[in-house]
Amino acid sequence: WWGDYSPIQQSQIGEKVDINGTKFILQDWKYNPNKKSMRIKMFIDPNATDTYTNLYKVSFVMRDLEKEDYENTQIHSKILYQDDRYLVVEVSDLPENFQKMVVYVDDANEENNEVALQTFSISKSDDNEKMGGFSGDYRKLKKVKNWTSETTFAYKKEGLRFQIMFLENNIAKKDMQIKKLEEKKQIIHEKQQDLEASKTHKTPEEQTNITYEIHSLDDTINDNKSSISSKEANIAALEEQIKAMKNQIQSLIEIGK
Repeated sequence: WWGDYSPIQQSQIGEKVDINGTKFILQDWKYNPNKKSMRIKMFIDPNATDTYTNLYKVSFVMRDLEKEDYENTQIHSKILYQDDRYLVVEVSDLPENFQKMVVYVDDANEENNEVALQTFSISKSDDNEKMGGFSGDYRKLKKVKNWTSETTFAYKKEGLRFQIMFLENNIAKKDMQIKKLEEKKQIIHEKQQDLEASKTHKTPEEQTNITYEIHSLDDTINDNKSSISSKEANIAALEEQIKAMKNQIQSLIEIGK
């Protein structure tokens, strides 16, 4: 693996991939060299309003370091856990010298899931995104020594916690956006006051123009207020989702006692 100067192609945690209209978010990707296996965790965007009952088929393609071309090698994988929002996949029997890998998620009911594997080229990162794949690079994958055995309840709780964390991050971003809008609104209001004060000793025509400018800034302030209200409503909806998920986690804890 020394002397590999090829571009690093590693999907970031939190990266979204659109797969047939469903946005999957990468949550975790670990590599166990001792077991020659990997585990990848992903969940469906909690912002989506639909619920999903599809079964998914996960495929892996790999570039072998000893091969000069980009021949695809499909390797064994299995789904360890799946619900309507969360997916945990394991790939095993990895060669020691794998270089790069792409994970594809397909609808298990689709007949043409192999098309992506036939047309894939690791060097075309844009195509990877279009085809709905997360990329892994041996230089960046997090390595672990052991796997922990998880129950269905544990995976379910884990998936809910990941989604809660994602939604809380969204709320924090929207809070920051609201703060910036409030600051902008204050700046515009102060500008209106300055314009009003500047009317003194102006000609009637100039005063009319200033009044028009002040009124046009009112429109901007109203737009800001609408944006703030919309974001506040969205935050309230996200908080309700989080509350429901926390209740689900508590129910799972009670069941597991």
